[in-house]
Amino acid sequence: MRLAKYRKAVLFILLAFVIIFGASRLEVKFRGDDMVPAAQQGTSGGAEQQEASLPVEADFRAAAETDSLILKLDEKTGHFIVEDKRNGNIWRSYPDPQDFENETIGGIWKTHLVSPLMFQYTDFTVYNTQPRESNFRTLGGTIEDIQEIDGGIQWTYDMPKLELTVPVQIRIQDDYVETKIVDKGMKEGKYSLIWLRLFPFMASEHSNDREGYLFVPDGSGALIAYDDHRLNTNLGYQESVYGKDPSYMSRLGFSSRYPAQMPVFGIHSGEKGMLAVIEEGAEYSDIFAAPSGMLSGYNWITAQQTYRATFEQITNRSKGTSFTTYNKDKRFGTDRTVRYYFLNNGKSDYVGMADRYRKYLMEEKGLEKQSDSESANIPLHLTLLGGDSEDGMLGSRYIQATTTEQAAHILSDLRERGVDSMSLTYLGWQKGGYAQYGGYLGVDPALGGEQGMKELIEHAHSLDIPVMLGVNYEFNNTGNGGFREQYHAIRNMAGTMQEARIRGDEVYLASSRFIQNALRKELSSYAELGADGLSLLVTGSRLDSDYNTRIGASRTEAISIQQELLQQVKDELGEAWIESPNFYMLGGATHVNELPDDYSYDLFSQEAIPFAQIAVHGLITYTSGFENDRQQFKHDFLRDIEYGALPSFLFTAVPADRLTEAHGLQLKSSHYASWADTAASEYRRYNEALSDVQHQFIVEHRELADGVKATTYEDGTMIIVNYTEAAILYDGEEVAGQNFKVLKGDGA
Repeated sequence: MRLAKYRKAVLFILLAFVIIFGASRLEVKFRGDDMVPAAQQGTSGGAEQQEASLPVEADFRAAAETDSLILKLDEKTGHFIVEDKRNGNIWRSYPDPQDFENETIGGIWKTHLVSPLMFQYTDFTVYNTQPRESNFRTLGGTIEDIQEIDGGIQWTYDMPKLELTVPVQIRIQDDYVETKIVDKGMKEGKYSLIWLRLFPFMASEHSNDREGYLFVPDGSGALIAYDDHRLNTNLGYQESVYGKDPSYMSRLGFSSRYPAQMPVFGIHSGEKGMLAVIEEGAEYSDIFAAPSGMLSGYNWITAQQTYRATFEQITNRSKGTSFTTYNKDKRFGTDRTVRYYFLNNGKSDYVGMADRYRKYLMEEKGLEKQSDSESANIPLHLTLLGGDSEDGMLGSRYIQATTTEQAAHILSDLRERGVDSMSLTYLGWQKGGYAQYGGYLGVDPALGGEQGMKELIEHAHSLDIPVMLGVNYEFNNTGNGGFREQYHAIRNMAGTMQEARIRGDEVYLASSRFIQNALRKELSSYAELGADGLSLLVTGSRLDSDYNTRIGASRTEAISIQQELLQQVKDELGEAWIESPNFYMLGGATHVNELPDDYSYDLFSQEAIPFAQIAVHGLITYTSGFENDRQQFKHDFLRDIEYGALPSFLFTAVPADRLTEAHGLQLKSSHYASWADTAASEYRRYNEALSDVQHQFIVEHRELADGVKATTYEDGTMIIVNYTEAAILYDGEEVAGQNFKVLKGDGA
């Protein structure tokens, strides 16, 4: 009996081996455009090689013209050319033809290079299928439904093999060409789009010892230099515009990387420069940049339009089991528009890009140049922490950090020390302290209660100091406003309520529509206290898709809700401050705290640049990090001077070690008494550098030598910042080591 069972087991194992071996002989590997037998890996068919040719420029016809540009189109290939009449520059929607002769990449990537669009797709009818990449040329696509429109053309990229059609508009206006994927006309058949790149290799070039770079919106901005000798050729940049969507992330947490908060990217080469601004659909776009040596010999950067994303579908919460899948039936549906601004010679570098983006913000987003301040001095932005909480023997224990009376004393003391202009932001003033989230909870009695707050604000106003109350409506752990997580929390695509871990505590994320309604009801309470405005913490720095079936919102809708919320605050109180915001919030804000001033230190990036600061200086005031919460105090002070950032400090009346176990803010060095002298002296140095240029545009930024930067303003004032230890001489002026020098302009 045992022998029979043994023989059966052996036969079963042999049969399984035969099946597995047979399957291995039919092994397929992902190659991009199709699943192909392993034996064919690394080969490229002759048809594919024949297709990998660039358009013939003689085939392009003029379709539209402005004072600056001429648009030419080729209906056979679906590509376009723009001629810049101001300088003779030629811009192509495909790679540089001279470099193409020397391109060594083969196979599918050769046809990617010459195609007007490439994409990733999948077949959801096949279980566990993997996404595939392909392009218009490989699939033998055709151009259909050609229609003239104002300033250009509309046509449809038709790919019958995939039953996929993509209608696109191309038009010129003023100094830009605009491309739009018209969502309403997109059609999918058996296969579903994951992402699509339209004209991905526009203006792309080989390095060839050219002076050039790709600009990416990493932090304040970063450059990826053209480099023929790059060591890390497998590294590139890819970030979601306005940050990754938390509803499609398996775990929520805090990343050390900077999100792409500006919907922009650019290319600079020699005297040529181009700035791209993603408009409609930016919230569903990634910015993808590949330096030469990665994927091809070209330096290229593009907007990758996302139509579906993966999420974690829970199958058994108690067992913690799940699987990863896509939003199969819910394509992210909105038009996808990108403007490519062509910069004139002499203004083609990152400063020219930022200058053009500033103009865009004014023309398209309603930002206005600041009027000269009544005060000749810049303001010191002072933040005080009222209270917080920590774990105690029988639950949470309150930490009193700065009472309203102590806050009033600090304001008076700073004024006596020569700080003639300042603002006050009061955090942790609500009952229970900073880590009690959800909106207006009343002023904690330990700080002085409502009466103490009113007296503080009256005292501040007597010194011409505006007061902002810091509030966090994005999280809710108090039930304020009637919040019930099962009804009012953000839900991800799988229907799971979204939580964030803050100092070990799990707190729910509130739906945007709930926040808007709760804040609207409570604005009068802030007005009764006499507050000049609110400093909205977190709002506008993150963007979620919300699948709450009662009050949910798409990312597109959430942008509008956040903007409306900001306007409500401004209309009711006057001031609406935000911190580390996505740039769609700038139009409604009156001040920005913690504007990023660094980058993520990727190996392929050359350096950080103040693109964001150049774009917004003179439109809105901003600070970077708190002076007393920095690791490199002197270096970061100098960077504030270089970047035109206003001074800011975060203080408490008690020593910082009282907050080492706080649930909200764990401060390292916040004791006002220890910082008072430094704050006053540092303020004087900021004021010396920036008071005369506080409302001016930055018109130039450059490196004079290693470790020496210069920022120039409208009136010609140049501020030289020397990060090195040794003194340097510029134009007969000595700049001491680790110091700055202000050279007044002719218009000063």
